[in-house]
Amino acid sequence: MPENIAFSWDNEFIPDANSEVVPRNGSMNMDIQRIPDTKANNESFVASNQSRSRNSAPAGATSRTSISLSSRSSSIDGSPSGVDQSTTALLPPAKRKRAILNEGEDEKTVEIKQQTSNFNGPLVSLNIPRILPHEKVFQIQVGGVMFTLSGASLSSDGPSYFTNFFRPHCEHGNDEIPVLYIDRDPRVFRQIVKHLQGYHIVPADDIEFVYLYADAYYYQLSKLVKHLFEREIFLKIGSKSFRVPREIFKGPGDSPNFFDLGFSSFFIDPQVLNSGSRGLIRPPTVAPPCVPSHSPELFEQLVVALENGYIHIESEEHRDRLLRECRYYHFLGLEQKLIPTKITYNCFLGQEEITLRLKDIRPQGIIESDVPNDEALPSTLQYKRPHIDSEPRDMVLEITEDSALLRPQSVEILTDKAHCKWFIEFHEQSKVRERMDVLIKKLTQISPESKASYFRNNLIRLPCAFVSTYFTIDKEPIDLTTQKDLTVEINFESNEMLKKRKSVQSDCTLQVSHGVFRPLMVRKAQFSLRIFNKNLVVFFHYAETIGTVKELNSRREFLTI
Repeated sequence: MPENIAFSWDNEFIPDANSEVVPRNGSMNMDIQRIPDTKANNESFVASNQSRSRNSAPAGATSRTSISLSSRSSSIDGSPSGVDQSTTALLPPAKRKRAILNEGEDEKTVEIKQQTSNFNGPLVSLNIPRILPHEKVFQIQVGGVMFTLSGASLSSDGPSYFTNFFRPHCEHGNDEIPVLYIDRDPRVFRQIVKHLQGYHIVPADDIEFVYLYADAYYYQLSKLVKHLFEREIFLKIGSKSFRVPREIFKGPGDSPNFFDLGFSSFFIDPQVLNSGSRGLIRPPTVAPPCVPSHSPELFEQLVVALENGYIHIESEEHRDRLLRECRYYHFLGLEQKLIPTKITYNCFLGQEEITLRLKDIRPQGIIESDVPNDEALPSTLQYKRPHIDSEPRDMVLEITEDSALLRPQSVEILTDKAHCKWFIEFHEQSKVRERMDVLIKKLTQISPESKASYFRNNLIRLPCAFVSTYFTIDKEPIDLTTQKDLTVEINFESNEMLKKRKSVQSDCTLQVSHGVFRPLMVRKAQFSLRIFNKNLVVFFHYAETIGTVKELNSRREFLTI
């Protein structure tokens, strides 16, 4: 068996003092043949500069320099056999050059030897454990195809199923090494052979990824499993296959997610590889990760958002669909980024405010501010978006879609004004009632008696206050002023109606015939939640209401355009 390693470069080469030999304007062609180790482990090579015969070169061909490393009694860095290799490597460049200089060698040959001096042993043994003899050849039959691999290749990802089979035969000195037969797909095994030979492999699709991962797990190839485990995830959403880098799922709030939890038995940690595959006749059948009932287009948009932090929202309906997909895949960090919010600075209060929809709040984001020393002052609830915000801001909530009623609780008619206490009711069919229920139960600064009073006949009823509120009834602005007792003064249009009325105290607002005291349907509203004397109060900033059935009917929309 020939024992040489030959390197050849097109054109000439330029030795670099700080790196290996660098080819100039050419590519490097390498032909490596295996070299057996001796008992003393001192088999080495010497670089000699050889020039090709110009007569053998075709006409017009560029000049070519060949370097061959042949076996002789010198160390791998080109120093004589009497010079200790480890000592030479520690010498300064000048002394090292003199130490490896042999009689009859020119300066260029010495430079080449210095460039190859980073090899400190037989090339085939670099970074490969000696689980099996590197020079031996082993045969593995997979299905109907025979594969021949060296001990070095099999040891490169070991200990494994292969090394555990062949090692006892080598330790007992058996001359005849049996053939290992495996009843698996040879097409998949060809990829594994490439991995063992040092090639970087990438599965072509989700099917090949599953097959390769399952076989790598079965063969206990920990490096290959780790390579597949830490890189892309191959999966199918609907009818479309995806190859997604695993690291994009590791953002704050996005892990653990659907793929970590739903496929945890498949994407097993490589640390438990060796113990998990023992005793298996064959790996378990695993189908490619697939989510058939969801939109591949929406998932692709979510992947782009996870990678680039940007996504185009076409409409509110489109946003709601994306949010539903985020919740399904458990991308909670991305969900918070897609939720519509607006952060502003209130110059009058000197505080930052965050406005968001009531249906989008999360209980873990609600923060109760410190109770003021002055009990007459309310404390405002704050909000910090989970996984995104580092500091809380004053919370402003928004409701739409006719989800609440404003109802007067008591009325007192005086000489020129009517005083009325208002409450907001979230009815059982309201889409935001559940969120308000969770919010109230989370608060700790509210007395248990007050919490109990908020829930009546499947309704949630909270007292209201109007402080500099923009308020409309049937698109007509109404002037409101707030008193200290949280009552609301509403001016009558004429004093003639006041003369016909007496002071009335009633829980049933229908007994008051004036239109302004009828229940009002909240069309749109923004408000803050504040705690005042251990009670939760809704402070309205903006409210559009509907006061008559006629106005409600005027806003109806037809199903067909």
